[in-house]
Amino acid sequence: MGNLAQISTSKQMFRSSKGGGRLAAELFLAQRRMGQRMSPAALRVATDDGPMALRAGAVLRRDEFEHFDRVLVEETVLRLNGIAHLISRGLTLTIPRAMGKTLYTWEDVSDMEDAVISLSGLDHGDDDAVNFGPNSIPLPVIHKGFSLDLRTLDASREEGEPLSTLQARICARKVAEMEEFILFQGAPQFVGLPRAFGYTNHTNRNTLGFSVASWDQAGATGVVILDDVLAAKQLMLDDGYNGPWGFYTPTSMETKMDADFSSVKGDGTIRERLLRVEGVEFVTLSDQMTAQEVVMVNLTEDVVVLLDGERTQTIMWDLEGGWKLNFKVFAIQQPLLRATQSGNMGLVHLT
Repeated sequence: MGNLAQISTSKQMFRSSKGGGRLAAELFLAQRRMGQRMSPAALRVATDDGPMALRAGAVLRRDEFEHFDRVLVEETVLRLNGIAHLISRGLTLTIPRAMGKTLYTWEDVSDMEDAVISLSGLDHGDDDAVNFGPNSIPLPVIHKGFSLDLRTLDASREEGEPLSTLQARICARKVAEMEEFILFQGAPQFVGLPRAFGYTNHTNRNTLGFSVASWDQAGATGVVILDDVLAAKQLMLDDGYNGPWGFYTPTSMETKMDADFSSVKGDGTIRERLLRVEGVEFVTLSDQMTAQEVVMVNLTEDVVVLLDGERTQTIMWDLEGGWKLNFKVFAIQQPLLRATQSGNMGLVHLT
């Protein structure tokens, strides 16, 4: 930030940014002149009460930017159950310089034949080699913008009123909801690019029908639900996925999970009984799933990771001669679901 501060305090750049509408371009160009890649950090400039107060285009104070960021943290924690599980388990893959990348590419690997058994140890058997298969998915930006006029910002300081975070809160919620939606339902199709699928529509997912009825129906007793969970677990084991596992249910099933498992005292709730199945770590809801479906996920990096380019953050630029401030809440994060070349996958979709 030191070099950027030196450039931004030059008289020439100070005049151009105050002219309005060119703050973002100037700050990005400053990065390029320093030999740096484009980064959204350039649009997070903020003033201090000290010597840095003359930084060009620094309209927001540092504590105001931090206030926006606290709102973002509050919203994303509330809305990102599935994404939060990936992050908390370390199932993330950092994408350096994500602003300059629109596609992520990886390779899957085939298996080899079984080992040779011989008395001499000299029987080489057939020569063997693994096959590498290239794959790719888009790396999109998820964003939502809002604006604030300069007089409202100034009034919040002069009159001692708190800076309104309503628009930032709504935008953060929208970004969070879209990230969660992509994890479960997949991303939109971009023309000419492969589609990124989610938990409920990946082409290699295992599918399993409810044995009696959807879990939110009267016919699905605790014993019936347990039988479905054990059947899904067996599918996982047959494909070579040994857990840990997590179950996601729609909101229509949430209260059913807290009902009594049976009339036998000590059995606990349905949720408590399912959590006693070896390898099952959680049974929780996702508000991005439709009714009458359940997803079981093997929580390992060979099944799902979060491509983490840019965490949710706020950037800003000015318009209308500096009278209008535009803000964008954005993230570059894309769930990556993976299967083996033979089509095995640690994902079961119950419907």
